[in-house]
Amino acid sequence: MLQSKKISQVLSQGLEAVPIQTTGDTSPLVSPISISLLSNNGVALSTVYNQTTINIDDIKVYSLLIYNYYRNIQDGTNWGVLELDTKLNIMIQKLSLDENQSFENGIAVKQDELIDDKEYYVVILYDKQLPNHIAKYKLDNLVTALNEGLKGI
Repeated sequence: MLQSKKISQVLSQGLEAVPIQTTGDTSPLVSPISISLLSNNGVALSTVYNQTTINIDDIKVYSLLIYNYYRNIQDGTNWGVLELDTKLNIMIQKLSLDENQSFENGIAVKQDELIDDKEYYVVILYDKQLPNHIAKYKLDNLVTALNEGLKGI
């Protein structure tokens, strides 16, 4: 079982900058703006972020927006992405600690009665310079690490 400090350390790993390919000779490094772990009610339990002009209150509001968006789409997938404006995207993925819930390629394949208090969400806020597929890859890796570390809660 992960402790609060360890959860922040795991989330911080997702903030590492990655080079992105451009048409020029150099590959700029781009990293997510923030990563949050949300409760089953959408409350931010832990948030890590890079130094940015976006304040923590805005990050919390954006997290609630994607949480409500995800809860309303009900399409059976365990993740979703939302375009916030011309420069920002936010992505969410469900982290289910219920052993009766499993996903294959992002689609629920076994859904017995879920215990809501065992559902968490990982949210990544990022500039559109970071491609969606890289943000999703980071999100998948974080969810895998947290799934292992949070078992038994």
